[in-house]
Amino acid sequence: EEAVVSVANKPSIFIVRNNRAILDHIRVGRRLDRKVEVLSYRLKRDDMIVTKGHKNLVDNANVRIIRREGG
Repeated sequence: EEAVVSVANKPSIFIVRNNRAILDHIRVGRRLDRKVEVLSYRLKRDDMIVTKGHKNLVDNANVRIIRREGG
Protein backbone atom coordinates (compact mmCIF):
# COMPACT_ATOMS: atom_id res chain seq x y z
CA GLU A 1 0.00 0.00 0.00
CA GLU A 2 2.85 2.40 0.75
CA ALA A 3 4.05 2.18 -2.87
CA VAL A 4 0.75 3.41 -4.36
CA VAL A 5 0.48 7.13 -5.06
CA SER A 6 -2.16 9.21 -6.80
CA VAL A 7 -1.03 10.85 -10.05
CA ALA A 8 -3.65 12.79 -12.02
CA ASN A 9 -6.22 11.23 -9.66
CA LYS A 10 -5.22 7.71 -10.76
CA PRO A 11 -3.61 5.08 -8.51
CA SER A 12 -0.03 4.68 -9.68
CA ILE A 13 3.33 3.17 -8.83
CA PHE A 14 6.88 3.90 -9.91
CA ILE A 15 8.80 0.95 -11.34
CA VAL A 16 12.61 1.15 -11.26
CA ARG A 17 14.24 0.27 -14.57
CA ASN A 18 17.79 1.23 -15.57
CA ASN A 19 18.03 3.64 -12.60
CA ARG A 20 14.90 5.50 -13.71
CA ALA A 21 11.48 5.75 -12.09
CA ILE A 22 8.86 4.72 -14.64
CA LEU A 23 5.32 5.85 -13.85
CA ASP A 24 2.70 3.13 -14.18
CA HIS A 25 -1.00 3.82 -13.71
CA ILE A 26 -2.51 0.73 -12.10
CA ARG A 27 -5.74 -0.79 -10.93
CA VAL A 28 -5.99 -1.72 -7.27
CA GLY A 29 -7.38 -5.19 -6.65
CA ARG A 30 -7.96 -6.88 -3.32
CA ARG A 31 -6.87 -5.31 -0.03
CA LEU A 32 -5.71 -7.10 3.10
CA ASP A 33 -4.39 -5.21 6.11
CA ARG A 34 -1.85 -2.74 4.64
CA LYS A 35 -1.30 -4.75 1.46
CA VAL A 36 -2.99 -4.25 -1.89
CA GLU A 37 -3.11 -6.27 -5.06
CA VAL A 38 -1.59 -4.25 -7.91
CA LEU A 39 -3.02 -4.95 -11.36
CA SER A 40 -0.67 -3.78 -14.12
CA TYR A 41 0.38 -4.87 -17.58
CA ARG A 42 3.81 -3.21 -17.25
CA LEU A 43 4.86 -4.61 -13.86
CA LYS A 44 6.93 -7.77 -14.10
CA ARG A 45 7.58 -10.36 -11.41
CA ASP A 46 11.11 -9.24 -10.44
CA ASP A 47 10.63 -5.48 -10.91
CA MET A 48 11.52 -3.15 -8.08
CA ILE A 49 8.99 -0.51 -7.12
CA VAL A 50 9.64 2.73 -5.27
CA THR A 51 8.22 2.76 -1.73
CA LYS A 52 10.02 5.74 -0.16
CA GLY A 53 10.49 9.25 -1.49
CA HIS A 54 8.09 8.69 -4.37
CA LYS A 55 5.56 11.40 -3.49
CA ASN A 56 7.62 14.01 -5.40
CA LEU A 57 8.87 11.80 -8.23
CA VAL A 58 8.06 12.41 -11.86
CA ASP A 59 8.02 9.93 -14.71
CA ASN A 60 11.46 8.96 -16.02
CA ALA A 61 13.33 10.63 -13.13
CA ASN A 62 16.79 9.36 -12.25
CA VAL A 63 16.76 7.32 -9.03
CA ARG A 64 19.36 5.71 -6.82
CA ILE A 65 18.56 2.58 -4.83
CA ILE A 66 19.49 3.06 -1.19
CA ARG A 67 18.13 -0.16 0.24
CA ARG A 68 16.33 -3.08 -1.33
CA GLU A 69 13.54 -4.60 0.77
CA GLY A 70 11.09 -7.43 0.37
CA GLY A 71 11.43 -10.19 -2.08
